Amino acid sequence: VNPAKYNSIFLILVYYGRSKGF
Repeated sequence: VNPAKYNSIFLILVYYGRSKGF
């Protein structure tokens, strides 16, 4: 388990969600 990796994925999901309007 790599916390930094999960953090990066989370940030990407948040950015993607905002770009989609979620």
